[in-house]
Amino acid sequence: MTAARPEGLTLPEELLLLALEPSRGTAVGPRQPLRYGLAAAALAELELAGRVAEHHGRLTGSRAAVVNSQPLGNQLLDAALSTLSPEGTPAQRWVRQAGVDMEDMCWTLLRRRGAVRIEARRALGIIPVTRHSAGSTDLATPARARLRTGLRDGLSDPRDIALAALVSATGLDAWLCAGGPLSRERRDLGRLARETWYADTVIRAVKQSKRSPLSPGWTTSPTSSDGD
Repeated sequence: MTAARPEGLTLPEELLLLALEPSRGTAVGPRQPLRYGLAAAALAELELAGRVAEHHGRLTGSRAAVVNSQPLGNQLLDAALSTLSPEGTPAQRWVRQAGVDMEDMCWTLLRRRGAVRIEARRALGIIPVTRHSAGSTDLATPARARLRTGLRDGLSDPRDIALAALVSATGLDAWLCAGGPLSRERRDLGRLARETWYADTVIRAVKQSKRSPLSPGWTTSPTSSDGD
């Protein structure tokens, strides 16, 4: 029987768990698409919670519009919600701005859950390096098992669908799915990602980042300290 999601585990946290390679102390795959994916996962979570809706314009693309500003009581999601507007924030721009802060917050939350240990050291005695090794609570293995079960039995739960679409959009399917890029499973996930607005936003943001510099930081910077 596949383990249930831990209470309160958000889609951004679960996506980062899927990317975690404990033996290396880091996340697999290119860092930038993953960061965009973590931000997009927050948009997906906010949409599922009825806080955000997509507004799509032929010229402007997807915009994340706040339809209910009531906080959810979750540090990560409320921080994301506070940076969006009722008029609609351009989704592609937002995921590019929010990705780094979202990653930092996810690592902090996973540390609090005991899923990772954050170790700071200096390579060659000079260069600061942060390593994320496995913590006392294994949440990565159950997360991967839940994904595999969903792909095998068919995706029906909205959270599973969102997560699977983001796995493809960030390129994590290369590590988490069987077969090469032309396998049926990965082709199906690619189609799902293109049909899901927040996952498609990641795909477009990755393409855009290759043409122009990344804009750092949130539009409004949330508090992301590690204090308990």
